[in-house]
Amino acid sequence: PQEFPATLEAYLARVHADDRYATRTIIERAFQEGSSFDFEERIVRPDGAIRHRRSQGRWNFDENGKPARLMGICQDVTERKLAEEQLRRTMELQARNEELKAFAYTVSHDLKAPLRGIAGYAQELDRQHRTALDERGHPVEHRRRDARVGGSLRQWRGERGADRPRLFVRLRRLRSTSRT
Repeated sequence: PQEFPATLEAYLARVHADDRYATRTIIERAFQEGSSFDFEERIVRPDGAIRHRRSQGRWNFDENGKPARLMGICQDVTERKLAEEQLRRTMELQARNEELKAFAYTVSHDLKAPLRGIAGYAQELDRQHRTALDERGHPVEHRRRDARVGGSLRQWRGERGADRPRLFVRLRRLRSTSRT
């Protein structure tokens, strides 16, 4: 604890400039109404460090109704304020993360339908033109292809064990065989 002159002006001199007006207003209102006060403010230490504190107090009046003294206590709540701010940021990040997960799920769901259509089209091409194609023109075994497509969606959503998609279609060979 540091000592300073026991005046309202000396007290306010330690209050952060942005909080000084509100602090003065609260203390003066308590004086005028004869009520107690309880508020939080920032102070600037002599070394320049900014700390948060909770100030509580009340005015004591003499038998003539004049202020005899201001009694109060100030408690350093900087650590609590920092923890509250960290919790707020963590909750914001969690909310954003949930939004991103929902977005990824939606996009992956929206991608599955066209990919299924492509897979179905590839199967139909394979069925219709299997005999006309050489070994390089045949699609990979359906289960492996489906696993890669599903794996790519899992990878895109950030799930483990996902492979990259590889879709190869040899249209030139299909066109030439369909003309014969």
